[in-house]
Parts: sequence; structure tokens; C-alpha cells
Amino acid sequence: AARTASAVARCALGNKTRYASANSQQTKNPDQTRLTVVTDDGEFLTVTKGKDCSLQVVADQRQARWERYALKSVVNRLLPTSRTSKCMRYRVPNRDTVDVMRGKANGKAYYQGLRVCGSVWACPVCAAKITERRRIELQGAMEEAKRQDLQPYLLTLTVPHGIADPLEETLTKLRKAWRYMQSDRAGKAFWRRAGVEGHIRALEVTDGENGWHPHLHILLFVGTPEPMFKAQQEASALWQHCATKAGLPTPHPDYGCRLDDGAKAANYVSKWGLESELTKGHVKKSSKGNSIWDLLRGIREGHADKKRYAARFIEFAEAFKGQRQLVWSKGLKARLLVTEMEDEELANAPEDLASLCLAELSDDQWDRVRFAKMESALLDLAETAAEAIPAFLAALPPPRTESRPPWNTADTDSPCRGYAAKGS
Repeated sequence: AARTASAVARCALGNKTRYASANSQQTKNPDQTRLTVVTDDGEFLTVTKGKDCSLQVVADQRQARWERYALKSVVNRLLPTSRTSKCMRYRVPNRDTVDVMRGKANGKAYYQGLRVCGSVWACPVCAAKITERRRIELQGAMEEAKRQDLQPYLLTLTVPHGIADPLEETLTKLRKAWRYMQSDRAGKAFWRRAGVEGHIRALEVTDGENGWHPHLHILLFVGTPEPMFKAQQEASALWQHCATKAGLPTPHPDYGCRLDDGAKAANYVSKWGLESELTKGHVKKSSKGNSIWDLLRGIREGHADKKRYAARFIEFAEAFKGQRQLVWSKGLKARLLVTEMEDEELANAPEDLASLCLAELSDDQWDRVRFAKMESALLDLAETAAEAIPAFLAALPPPRTESRPPWNTADTDSPCRGYAAKGS
């Protein structure tokens, strides 16, 4: 419990908590007070304190941000020469400070003046920004499609897989099978009969006991919905033909191809929403096997299979390097009034156009934050008790070694650059 009237006070949560905001809030329960505490690991937690000084953690979005930074530190070790390892760690060359900003409208804190990698695949921090903004982009597209009387359908395509299948080779064949499904004479005839006027393709991969499990999610925009609703069997036969032609094992006739109405999708889809199903497949926790972020969680938590998890994540990062998250059919973005933006642009975009600058950090101050792994904690403090930032920075120990690179070293000098999307 907090013991001082200052903005930052010592607190106890087990033996791991270091600080708590003195700006406590009374909850609906008169016997409880809500506090914000930060652990030795740099995690800010919202807790309730009872009259007996017992503390109970209250889940909130700041804990998710703390996890993203924690997983990012795992990536830094796995991909030490990549742009991702430098992302959100080093100041951009043309600035003198790293700024702590807070949006006026949404109250979210963020950093300005740091390098970003723009990798939606390998960077947990950038992926959170990009996938959320892609989700909003896609949601707007669906609303515009509705205004144009286009009906959405979700087509999910899978193939049999084995534990020894190399991911990059499987992805190459999977994309080839999808191209066949669009360009073959039978494929063109099928889409024409089904009334499909455009599509958006996303690729999701999980890792399980039987190896990599890649599958395609394709959002179809249909002008004549009745024929498409009856197309499941024909689509399945077409997918079997195209997958086999591309060198993949023949998909199961019932499970290899699934067609769902956009308004009546399966529980797996409706849980996340149709837009999130396309944009957040590799970010979310998987109920079947491990999502890519699950692999990082296992490494961070010391899972018995952490060496295998590390090798799998590296294989994934290499296989997806330079790939786009969403691939739109020609002309669909313009038709649905979607502005073209690259992943790195989305990662660099401010959280709020109208923002306050709460602190300008010198190189020494930022090194202290980074060395103490307090990047997320400082943002949490900016949102909950900004007046405590000076005391928070003063309490951080200096780094043991000099870790800043020359500021005139461009990202393009990285020997393993290119995790941001370059093409489809």
C-alpha cells in the first residue's frame, strides 16, 4: 500500500512491486481503493487495495502493452541484427530528444522520435499499431461495401500439413494454389458465376504438434449473394484441384474449404469480428496450437520447449519477411474508398493528432529507461500520473555499459533489414 503523499510512493505486492501512484481512486466498494503499481519487471498493474491492505490485480489494456514490450525484448535476442531489434530502442538521427506524448482525445501515451521497423510479422509493438489500424481500415471498407449492396463472405482454405514441412516452401505453394484458383479457366468461371466483385486475402499460420498450419482467409465481396451461398461444394472441388496442381497434398473435401456468410460466421470468426479475423490472426492467442506470439510467450516464460520455439519463430520471421499482411484485389481499395498506406507509415503515425508533450528525454534518460526495461512503465505513468515522471526518471539507475549506436547510422545499414512489407 502507498505510504507517502508524493506522486510516486513505495508499495508492496508480494515482494516484486516497486512503486505505486499516490493518485488513488475510490471504487464503488467503500472498502476498496484503486491504485496503479509497477513491478520490478517494469509492468504497471491496476490493483484494488482493501482495508486489510490486501491487493488484487485488475486487468486492463496497459498490461497488454507491457506484454508487447516484454515479447519485443525476446525478439531483440532472437533477431539481433534485424531492424526489429533496433525498433523502439534508438532515437532517429534528426532529433535531439525522445518525447513522451499523450493524446488529448484518447488519453493514450506513446513515444515520438524513436526508430520503428514497421514489421507486422516480427515486432509485437509495431504489429499492435498496424493491425489495429488495418482493422479500422477494413471495417470502413466493409461499411462502404454495405452501402454499395455488396455482401461479405469469408472463405477459409486449408491444406494437410506434416511436422517436417518447411514453412517457406509451404507458403510458396499455398500462394501458387490461390493464384491458380483465381486465374485458371475453371476458377474464373466459378468467381463469375458466384458474383464475386472483389476480395481481400490474409494468411494465418499457427504452430502445433503436427508442424506449421498455414491457412488463407479471403474476404469476398459479392454482388449476387444467392449463387455464392450455394457454392460451398463447387469451391471445395476447385480448391482441391488447385492445391494439388501447386504441389500440395489434396485438401479434405469437407474441412479444406469453408465458406461462411459474413453475418453468420462460425464462432471462431464472430469472437474476433470479421475484420479482426483478417488482421490479427498471428497476434491473438490460439486455441489450437501456438500463434506466433505464443511462441514468444513460451520463450519468455521458460517453457521446456523454448529452444524449438525460438527456432520456429526465426523460421517464421524469415518466411514472412517483406510480405504484405492484406492483399486486395485490383481496384477494390479505390472502389471502397480506402487510402493506400504502407505498414511503416501506420507504425509511425501518431496515436492522436492532437497530443501533449509530457517529457523530452535526453539520450542519458532514455538509456536509463531502456536499460531498466521501463519503456511500457513510463507510458503507463504518463497516462495515470504524469506529474510523477521526473521522480520516476530520477530513480532509474544508469546503464552499466554504453549501448547507444552512432545516431547517423541509418536503418538501411542493417545487415538483416527488410522486415517491413515490400510487396505482395
